[in-house]
Amino acid sequence: MGFSGIIPHFIGNLSNLCVLDLSNMDLIIDDFTWVTCLLSLKHLDLSGLSVVKAPNFNKVLLYMISSLQVLRLKGCELSNPHFYGMHLESNLTLYPIHTLDLSANFFHDEFPLFLQNLTSLQVLDLSFSELNSSIPIMKRLSISTLKKIGLRVLTIPGCGDSVS
Repeated sequence: MGFSGIIPHFIGNLSNLCVLDLSNMDLIIDDFTWVTCLLSLKHLDLSGLSVVKAPNFNKVLLYMISSLQVLRLKGCELSNPHFYGMHLESNLTLYPIHTLDLSANFFHDEFPLFLQNLTSLQVLDLSFSELNSSIPIMKRLSISTLKKIGLRVLTIPGCGDSVS
């Protein structure tokens, strides 16, 4: 649609909205509290938007919408500090997110541990996220263990290839 400017907070009043795709638009997110009001949201795509300027980004992730199944944050300028402490949140296991796209971000060294708590995860894209030679979350997990918890597709960093 070609929208630009600050995302209006009243978008949170659309409580029956199921899909919200704001990807690759010239939009600014200055606050994330409106997202928590989208109680029917199943698919959220913020790819290409700079979400890091919103001071409450990580808080919204902690209290994600319980209906959310697909979350796409490709190229959102995310890095490890945005996820520190989230692995301690056991309530993340309650969320039905099955597709998480964190590709083309700036993860260095250790990948956020909160992914271990997303037990419904089936598709995880970490490609082009500047991870080192190994995926740290897999230090203790084998491919067979990942398949047991339901992960079907893992996109390997740097090459864009998938393991199924």
